[in-house]
Amino acid sequence: MALNSRRRSFWNGSSFQALLIVLGAVLLAFMTALIGLYLALSDTENERTTVQRLRRAHSATLHAVERASRAVRGAVHSPTPARSTSKSVSQSVANSVLGIASSKTLAQAPEPAWHPEILEPLARGGSGIVILAHDKPDTLARCLDSLSKQPDLGLFALTVSLDHEPSFAKMEATVRASSTGHQINVWKKPDDPKQKVPVAKIAAHFHFALSQSFEVAKYEFAIFIENDLILAPDFLWYFRLAAPLLDRDPSLWCVSSWNDNGFQEIVSDELRLFRTDYFPGLGWMIRNDTWVLLRPLWPSFPSTGWDHWLRHGVPELRSRDCVAPEVPRSKHVDTKGTNVKAGNGIFKLLEKMAFSKLPHGQLKEVSYLLRDSYEAHMQKLIQEAALVSNVDVLRLRSTAQSTHHYKIPYAREDFATVAKKLQLYPGQPRGARRGVILTQHPQSRVKIALVDRRQA
Repeated sequence: MALNSRRRSFWNGSSFQALLIVLGAVLLAFMTALIGLYLALSDTENERTTVQRLRRAHSATLHAVERASRAVRGAVHSPTPARSTSKSVSQSVANSVLGIASSKTLAQAPEPAWHPEILEPLARGGSGIVILAHDKPDTLARCLDSLSKQPDLGLFALTVSLDHEPSFAKMEATVRASSTGHQINVWKKPDDPKQKVPVAKIAAHFHFALSQSFEVAKYEFAIFIENDLILAPDFLWYFRLAAPLLDRDPSLWCVSSWNDNGFQEIVSDELRLFRTDYFPGLGWMIRNDTWVLLRPLWPSFPSTGWDHWLRHGVPELRSRDCVAPEVPRSKHVDTKGTNVKAGNGIFKLLEKMAFSKLPHGQLKEVSYLLRDSYEAHMQKLIQEAALVSNVDVLRLRSTAQSTHHYKIPYAREDFATVAKKLQLYPGQPRGARRGVILTQHPQSRVKIALVDRRQA
């Protein structure tokens, strides 16, 4: 009788439910591994790329098992009733294996011990660089010369995309005279007489270049560079390191070489990258699945520009981010552009921008940009930052007084005043993520977190 009683107690009690949870977690992790293995082996890319996919699948599986194990241990030791524990932990296990973060858990508990993901740099094959050019051989020649100094250039297919038929001959001559030492393809966009104004022509050229890249050339990743840019020494290395983030983290949709607030007075850390929900542009990368999303939505006449449309006109992108560097990896050099002309306001702003000199290969770890780790870091930073109400009080502070950030709440209608004092890009807040802009004071150099009162 006692034995039967103990058996019934086991089968009906929390111990049996915990056992079922353990078995379910193991089964889910095993299925995740099988799916990752299938995707890796079904790819027809070269052997090195297949190994990278296996490593990513292995890394994802290890994280799924670790998260599931933490959830199970919590279930076994939880003092809550068995029925409610079984339901909540089952959901937790499912969310862990699917990579879904719980904002409530993130807000209530510190991030557990974190280990970097295995994120191999982008390898040869399936990736392209597209330089968009119009009618200026001199700017194209400078851009190509800058690109020729990139040690990683041979890993990418290189193309110049042209959209001005009367200039095709002289632009192609510039391509032939280039000293890159690599094959350069040339795409020629057909002229469209319906497009009369520059903003529509530029948007149409980007649409053409994107379509050619992902629908014709079948690239998995593509970097788009306007020909009035020159590139930092580790420009392509930076993109190679960041590309796997787009594959690993669905909350990211682009990587940019630009920081709108990358002014010489307020940036210094060439190793620091950050996430922003404000599209930076000026040398950027996306993956083919993002073009599938954008293609049916692309406007034929974006009244304020294709880049403004990407920032404000695509609801599906509003909850997703781009990766950007603190110190820009591209520099604008043209003085006779559509929007940038010698002496105008934008030209004067761009003249003040920093330009990274970091050598190739010194940028290393980037997996801290994955959403869960990044959000935990940002939450901790904001919580620990000292609250100040006025920018002016930080003018005389020194970095020796504090290694932490100061947080300054602001209202959107007051941003112009705050931006002027901190020498940020004027107008609307740029470089922000969920209403938070990280910067430093231009005089004292203390670190600052500007926090939008309504959004953050």
